[in-house]
Amino acid sequence: MIEQVYNLLLKHYGKQGWWPINGKYTGNPPKNENEIFEICLGAILTQNTSWKNVEKALKKFKEISREYINSLNDNQLKEIIKPAGYYNQKTKKIRAFLKLTEFTRETLLNTWGIGPETADSILLYAYNQPYFVIDAYTKRVFERLGFKEQTYEDLQSLFKNKNNYKEYHALIVEHCKQHCLKKPKCENCPLTNICSFSQKSF
Repeated sequence: MIEQVYNLLLKHYGKQGWWPINGKYTGNPPKNENEIFEICLGAILTQNTSWKNVEKALKKFKEISREYINSLNDNQLKEIIKPAGYYNQKTKKIRAFLKLTEFTRETLLNTWGIGPETADSILLYAYNQPYFVIDAYTKRVFERLGFKEQTYEDLQSLFKNKNNYKEYHALIVEHCKQHCLKKPKCENCPLTNICSFSQKSF
């Protein structure tokens, strides 16, 4: 079913291009250290908020680099990232991340304020490491497809094709914006024929 879902979403929405760098969805991997850092920063800022709010915060930075953010004091950083919410906590999380010199799943998970979802977003999109991101969107889609009461690791283990991790996750995000909302819009959903939740709603 996992590959079937991917193929249905890809056919319906087309290729997405993800993660946005410099505000653009190019579909290309980061080209330099600053672009890698921008992805990491975005992954932290998007905790408990929408990407629109993250974009507002990112646009306030004169420069997105480790050096520039290290030059800011905490009050300056808080003011810049305020649109992303929880700016006191996120300032501490960014400071903790800036101390890292090694970027493995273990080191990320041992860093204050970084859980599995944020760690896997950083590893997949910034460092091209094959960790599927199990976020609220992924959980919602697959719970409605019948994969209920699954742990983060259980859901992650379902995704076998490492070559499509980025595209698959991007398609899930788009699907949840258009059809699989908290209050779903099941009409014309590309997964209707395989989704028991959708079939119950008609």
